[in-house]
Amino acid sequence: IEASDPLYKSPATSWRSGERLNSSLALAARAAKFAAVHSVPIMDRSTLLGAFVVVYESLSEQPADSATLSAFIARYYAAYFIQSRRAETAADTERYATEASHQLESLMAQTGDGVLRINSFGHVIDLNPAAENLLGFKLVETTNDPLEDVLVASQPLVAPMMEALKQGKTWGDIETDLVRRDGESIAACVRAAPFIFDTVFIGGLVIIMDRRQQKFFQTQSIHLENRAWLGDLAAIFAHEVL
Repeated sequence: IEASDPLYKSPATSWRSGERLNSSLALAARAAKFAAVHSVPIMDRSTLLGAFVVVYESLSEQPADSATLSAFIARYYAAYFIQSRRAETAADTERYATEASHQLESLMAQTGDGVLRINSFGHVIDLNPAAENLLGFKLVETTNDPLEDVLVASQPLVAPMMEALKQGKTWGDIETDLVRRDGESIAACVRAAPFIFDTVFIGGLVIIMDRRQQKFFQTQSIHLENRAWLGDLAAIFAHEVL
């Protein structure tokens, strides 16, 4: 059916034998030796999903209320088709979400950095083994807990992080000292990225990089530099005394 066909422009199209052909459906009905045809488009907003078509072999068979009946049935089929399409879309979306979730879980398990997954409310819904080791929490102990109860630091982190994520922005890299569940302080770098679906913030990932080793080497380097400086100062002082 061509886009110029009246079916696209009219809520219903009818043709009876002897009348001027007004649609490709009417042409097909006459070619098939039908006496009358009544068609109603099945629409989803402005999209044509199909058409409900009734044909009659003789004019005497066509009831007086055929147009009303056809329109009613067409609305029924339109509702059915629309719901079917939405169900298929929902199923496709669910399959995609499941596959994406499995891929994300695999990546979280393999990475050496701590990773926490949060929902749109800022509650923890997942954390990988590295995050458990870094923070001293287990997943079963933190599920649906507010992020600020799990990610405790020497400076405010969660409030500015959530503000950025809700605006669809990445956040970090913040060098800070995190406080483990047992009270131990550990050096870490924290960053976060949002999950956006159809412009809506639905959650995000918080990534924690362990900086304890780097901080240890940095402290040792500063210590050695200070010792070298003291050694040079002592040598200069001894030379001046002599």
